[in-house]
Amino acid sequence: AIGSNNYGGALLALNFDTVVEIVDSIFQGNLAGEGGGAIANADGSAMSIAGTTFRDNTASRNGGAITNESQTQLTIYCNSRFNVYR
Repeated sequence: AIGSNNYGGALLALNFDTVVEIVDSIFQGNLAGEGGGAIANADGSAMSIAGTTFRDNTASRNGGAITNESQTQLTIYCNSRFNVYR
């Protein structure tokens, strides 16, 4: 995925009813003006990530690859990779 946004350059999960599963994906070169260069997980959403690579993602404030806000659930399995994030 390649994208640009204020929160979650490629993906913004935003709602208590939101459940996201990301498997065997690549998030590369995404940009967020605020937080979560590739992904922003917010407002009670649940997310799991497996076998996924995050490379060269950037956020201006926080979470070069991922930002995870309060009241959310985030599980990252050990077979995911994070390379060069800002």
